[in-house]
Amino acid sequence: MAESIAWILDFGNSAIAAIGELELVHLDENPELFVIPKTPCYCQHALIWGETILPVIDMVVALQDQQISRETCYAAIIRYRQEINSPLQFGALLLAKMPERIKVDDDLACPLPENLQTLKSLAVSCFTLDGEGIPIIDLASIFSRPAQDFLGK
Repeated sequence: MAESIAWILDFGNSAIAAIGELELVHLDENPELFVIPKTPCYCQHALIWGETILPVIDMVVALQDQQISRETCYAAIIRYRQEINSPLQFGALLLAKMPERIKVDDDLACPLPENLQTLKSLAVSCFTLDGEGIPIIDLASIFSRPAQDFLGK
């Protein structure tokens, strides 16, 4: 029974997913976002983190095609690799709430629920938490060009 640490990310509007413990590197409350003209609505912002400009993905817009207002907004600065030996890359995901750190083990694994099938291309696995299926998302897929085929529709 393998046990791992995960972060539960609440994007708002009942959109929830998980990432690995080491993929979340920083959290910024109410970040200053800059609009990037002529970009899809789910990725129309960037933020400055240190001396780096990062793309920002709004998963609620991407998956539900809905703009939501957030009283408090968080930007989860995440890291990922496109391939095993490729350099680390960084991006940001907009959150409605602070991430929650949890322990997950193999006994919690489950198939991706029917209502989350839109995440099939992005989910590497799924587990049950409090009776709800939580997809574990592949960050490299979200920030890749092919993601445009299924995000934001």
